[in-house]
Amino acid sequence: MNGFLESCRLELRRLRRSWTLPSLLAASLAIIFLMPRFLSGDGTVEGLRALCIRYSLGAVFALLMLSLGASAAGSIASDRLAHRLQLALTRPISRFAFVAGRLAALTLAGSLTLAVASAALCAVLWCGAGRNLPPPGPCAEVVRPLLEDSLEVAKRRYAEMRANPEASEESRALAKRFAAKDMTPEAAKILEAASIRWLAKEEESRYDLITNTVAVWRFPDLADRSERPLAVRVAALRAGDGFAGEFSLGSRRARVASLSRRFTVAALVPDDAPVDEELRLERTAGKEALVINPREQLAVMVRSDSFCWNLFRAWLQLTSALAFALSIALLAGSLAGRPVAVFAVMSILVLAELAPVGSVGYTSEHPTAGEKWNLMLTKFSAAVTAPIGTLDPLTPLSEGEAIPWGETAMRLARDGVAIPALLLVATAIIVGVKPDEC
Repeated sequence: MNGFLESCRLELRRLRRSWTLPSLLAASLAIIFLMPRFLSGDGTVEGLRALCIRYSLGAVFALLMLSLGASAAGSIASDRLAHRLQLALTRPISRFAFVAGRLAALTLAGSLTLAVASAALCAVLWCGAGRNLPPPGPCAEVVRPLLEDSLEVAKRRYAEMRANPEASEESRALAKRFAAKDMTPEAAKILEAASIRWLAKEEESRYDLITNTVAVWRFPDLADRSERPLAVRVAALRAGDGFAGEFSLGSRRARVASLSRRFTVAALVPDDAPVDEELRLERTAGKEALVINPREQLAVMVRSDSFCWNLFRAWLQLTSALAFALSIALLAGSLAGRPVAVFAVMSILVLAELAPVGSVGYTSEHPTAGEKWNLMLTKFSAAVTAPIGTLDPLTPLSEGEAIPWGETAMRLARDGVAIPALLLVATAIIVGVKPDEC
């Protein structure tokens, strides 16, 4: 423990003496206070506030990833090149404690910077920052309508297309590809998997055309949340000019009109009225058909806790993601010289940002062992890179969606402890190798 604390103290002193930590704090405060003055939202103060939350904290997190990632990648590589690493390891300190102390110091510096930036963001939101921003209200749990799984729908559509090749242009094109002379059994299986994934993605983005006066969606998960305040959130709909309607959930009502904002949130009142599992939308004005994607554009919001608690959970998740990225940077620094290590870390961050995130699942009824292993790796990779590549959890934070405590605890255990610990073990083993062997 003494070796771990000493390594952590020395790394923190290096960050302070090199002006890395003070510079990060100053730059983060500048981003938080200046970003709102250069952003323009969707014409509403709520949209501007969401942009401020997402992009100001997102810019601070990106700054930390780049600066501390480069510092972590060059830390061990520079010590190895200057022969300071061998001197440090001659002391009564284990190699794991040595690298773990460095990771703890770098993560602590990043976590402190994020905490200062989060406190400054609260001050900006409550003071308005000269943009008349309203303070954020309580966050809410998002409940989606009960719809059939998109992958199951895709499998059924694929079976129908294969059974009736002349049903549509898509069916004929698919049958033509399967009838190609160079189609092998392996290629046919790959084509089947790709077709089902494409159909699933199409189902997720499909819009429903509603011509009836009343539209109904089922929300069975609201049965145990009926005692809390509820609201309906609906995205901008292609409903024509002059549209107006009334949502009803049991005895609770919410009127909506002019759905031109990115999201419209209407409270379902009265709060003490009974609810059922059917959300109804009754048109009261307008004649054009209603176009909506219920998977993405419709939800019932169940009031949870305050914005500050939600920001605290987001801070915990961002800190765990930072620890995960910095442990990769330390491993890269132990494997190669400083320029190569920094380049490798920057490449990993760029790939994490560009990596597509989508739904994955088995595309056949009887997946092979290889398919199960590949799917498991794909899901794991998508899960651990999501905080880095999608600004998660800043998106739900900016939109007032409650970040679950269970998800936060899982990411802390996985991204902040388990994965960094495994990478630190590998780094400690490599650190013990002599310079001419690296």
